[in-house]
Amino acid sequence: MDVFQRILDENISQTEHVGICARITHKGKDLFRGAAGFADKENNITMTCENMFRVFSNTKLITGVAALLLFEKGYFALDEPISKYLPVFKDLSIISYTGDGALTTVSAKTPVTVRHLFTMTAGFSYHIPVALFNAPRNYEDARALSAKILKEASEKPNLTSEQMIEAIASIPMAFEPGSEWMYSVCSDILAALVEAITQQPFGTFLKNEIFKPLGMKDTCYRPDAKQLSRMAVLYDYSNPQNVVPYDTTEFNIMHSPGSTNEHFVGALHSTLDDFSAFMQMLSNGGIYDGKRLIGKSTLTAMGSDQLLDHQRESLHRTRFVSKSASWGLMCRVTTNRAGANPYLMPGSYGWGGWAGTQASVDPNNELTLTMMVQRVPGFSYNVMSKLMQAAYAMI
Repeated sequence: MDVFQRILDENISQTEHVGICARITHKGKDLFRGAAGFADKENNITMTCENMFRVFSNTKLITGVAALLLFEKGYFALDEPISKYLPVFKDLSIISYTGDGALTTVSAKTPVTVRHLFTMTAGFSYHIPVALFNAPRNYEDARALSAKILKEASEKPNLTSEQMIEAIASIPMAFEPGSEWMYSVCSDILAALVEAITQQPFGTFLKNEIFKPLGMKDTCYRPDAKQLSRMAVLYDYSNPQNVVPYDTTEFNIMHSPGSTNEHFVGALHSTLDDFSAFMQMLSNGGIYDGKRLIGKSTLTAMGSDQLLDHQRESLHRTRFVSKSASWGLMCRVTTNRAGANPYLMPGSYGWGGWAGTQASVDPNNELTLTMMVQRVPGFSYNVMSKLMQAAYAMI
C-alpha cells in the first residue's frame, strides 16, 4: 500500500478525523493525492478530493498575497498608518488598569501601521478563544471585549464590511501597537485595506486577481447549491467519545441575503486541488502554469521572519513556545528545527485553519502540503507531520 494512503487510513482508524484528504507536490508534480474516511459519516458519503471545505484561517495566506499584490504595485508602504486608507482607525484605545486593578482604557500613542497588520503586532485581539500560553490579563480582557462588540455587530441585518470594520476599530486593543505579538483580526483589517484601495468587494478582487489566474474554480465566500452539495460535514470533537456534526448556524451571517461582509467570521470555502494550486504558486516563486502572479522577492519577504526581538519574545511566550517559528507577512515561518515538528523545515511557511485544514510550503525544496479536514478543535499536526516525514524521505 502507498505509504501516504496508509498514513491517512490509520488516522481514520485511530479516530483522529472522520474524513481527510491531502495532496503533496514536489516541483509541481504530485507525490500523493488521496483521501480516506467520510465527508458525511451519518449518510455514509465517503471523502474525496473533490469535496468542499471551510478553510477558516487558511484564508490568511490568501489575504496576505492579495495585499502584497497591491504592495508591489506601490499602492501603500508597510510603515504607513492604516488610518490613511481607513480613517475609522485614526483614534484608537488601549486596555489599561487603575491603581486598584479596575479595567479602563487610554488613548493609543502609536498609530497602527500596515506592517503591524501583516505581522499581527497591532494590538487587536480575536473574538474567540485561541491557543495562547501564559497570556496576561489584558489579552483575555481584549478578547472578551472583542467577543461582546463583534457579536452585537454580527446581529445586524445585511451586515456590511464597513460596519464590521467600524466595530473592530471600536474595540480597545490589548497593547500599544508594535510592542507585542498577538494572533488577531489583523487579517480582516488588511482585507478592508484591499477593499479601500481597489474600491471593490474583497471577494471580487480575490476572484479576479488570484482565483481565476490559478484556476481555483471552487474557492469562494458563498458556495452555490452544487458546491454546497459537496461540502464536507464539520464535526464537533469537544467530546471525543461522542463526535457529532457541529452546529454551523453561527456562520450563516456569511450567506445572508444582502450581506456584503466577505472577510470575516465564515471565511473562504475551497477544495484540496484549489488550495494546492495556490501553494504550488508559492513554492514556484510566484509562477503557476507558466504565468507569474506575484514577484519572487515579494514572496521571499512574506516567508521571512518579520518580527523585532521584543515582538518575537512575546510570540514565543504565548504561541510558539518551542521557539522554532516566528511570523512573516501574514503567515507562520519556521526559523530552526529545535523542538519543531519534523515537517517544519527552516525556510518553510504556511498556516492552518480552525477546522484543522493545513497548508505548508518549503520553497527551498519546492515541496507543498495541502491537507483538508473538518473537525473542531482542529487537531491535525500529528497526521501532517507523518505525511511530511514520508515526503521528505522521497525527495
